[in-house]
Amino acid sequence: IIHVHAYDEDEGLNALINYTIMTDNPSSSFPFRINVTTGMIELIQLLDYEYEMNYRFSVRACDNGPDAVCVYSQVEIDIL
Repeated sequence: IIHVHAYDEDEGLNALINYTIMTDNPSSSFPFRINVTTGMIELIQLLDYEYEMNYRFSVRACDNGPDAVCVYSQVEIDIL
């Protein structure tokens, strides 16, 4: 449903980015997952407007260097 992207100026394996969803929601009830290598966020459950009208979470992107550098971005998804 959405794609996040980070860029790293390193070369080779150090330039690879790993993506992680950061949330306080238990994994069994959280309706999204992220592809660790592409940053594509996918829906894994049906969404019910009457149950939850919006979702807010962070995505962490870390490079693959020896001293990994991570950045965070906020994602907000409104259910219409």
